Amino acid sequence: MNKKASIYNLFAVGIKVLSGPLVYFLMATKFDSFILVAYFFILAINNLRTIFEGGVTNIIKRKYITYEKKELENLSTFSYYWFFMIAFILFIVSIILGGLYAEYVLNNFNSIIMPLALASFASSLRVRMLYMDAYVDGFVSSSDYRRSIFLSSIMSTIALIIAIEYDFKLYSIFISQIVQVIVIYFSLRKDMNNFRISDKQSFKIFKKEYQKSMKLIKSTVKTWSVGYLFWNSTILIVPVFFEKEISSKILFTYSLFKSIYDLAASVFMANIPLITNKIKTKRDDLLATLVKISIISSFLYLFGSIFLIIVIYLNIIEALNSKFLGFYDSIYIVILFFIILLKTIIHNFVRCFEVEPFFYFILYNAIVMLISPIIIYYFNFNFFLPHSLFLLPMIYYSILELKYRLKRVN
Repeated sequence: MNKKASIYNLFAVGIKVLSGPLVYFLMATKFDSFILVAYFFILAINNLRTIFEGGVTNIIKRKYITYEKKELENLSTFSYYWFFMIAFILFIVSIILGGLYAEYVLNNFNSIIMPLALASFASSLRVRMLYMDAYVDGFVSSSDYRRSIFLSSIMSTIALIIAIEYDFKLYSIFISQIVQVIVIYFSLRKDMNNFRISDKQSFKIFKKEYQKSMKLIKSTVKTWSVGYLFWNSTILIVPVFFEKEISSKILFTYSLFKSIYDLAASVFMANIPLITNKIKTKRDDLLATLVKISIISSFLYLFGSIFLIIVIYLNIIEALNSKFLGFYDSIYIVILFFIILLKTIIHNFVRCFEVEPFFYFILYNAIVMLISPIIIYYFNFNFFLPHSLFLLPMIYYSILELKYRLKRVN
């Protein structure tokens, strides 16, 4: 990724993160408990696309860089039909699973099914367009691609804020996402002039390209599926066991502190190219760079979290206070996301060595996030305390892996 593309990427992440507080404030003032729970549920269903997309876009991007010119048409053919198939399956699965959850967990099928269907359609449409993302970013111009993502972040965020402000409620998700789809499509269309797919033997070409990448695709889909469970199981499990009023507080508190985590983690992720370069060139200041960036990310997270707790519990913004869990529960969630931040820093640093030793760690973490709400319900623990206690041992083993990689560099 060149410097210009990196700047666009950083701005796109920044817009999403910095607009978060305004979005959450509007949600707190405009949404009742049921709408809050349903809103987070629809987002979790939309996030199913991370499983179906499964990192395949990145695989195809890398292939565009390494393939010979004569092979590009075959790769484009595979990409075009793969994302068409995946988008269709995603839409069907989202409607079925979402509809069942709305009926039997949220007990309000009629109020949810239409905004769910529209949001699922927009999400599937975005997946359908990923062949454009892969082609432009991997073959044409990374800068053009990152600019389109930057523009779509601005426009979709504005659309979301306006939609919530004017009481579109659950339809706000669809409005934001369809704006994103439209902006990305028209931004990338001019770079697709030379995109070609084979009209002859397209199924044979598709099958051949899939067989080439089958092992890698299965591996990445497996990893991304576990990642989906890690980030979304809280949203999906909590309403099963807790009443809507307390569920809305749990999910709102969880999501707001996660937005602070996202900001802190993005600071580290933005420096991944720098770290990777220092590893390849065996620079002596690698450890110092890791420590410096980690301290900045950690400070940003802790400062943001403490500031938010002060704002909430001094009742500076009354609308937010009414949507939050108790003080001690908030402290435990600060601890939880700090542990997750440390895990994110260590794991992504190790991945700069082009290894992935953490699948079973991630699987364990996903199981913890899945079962902890159930433990809280039956044993009456403070919210998010079991999460932190169960995740803590993984930090120790992650540090051991980190030490091993640093020793190999030295």
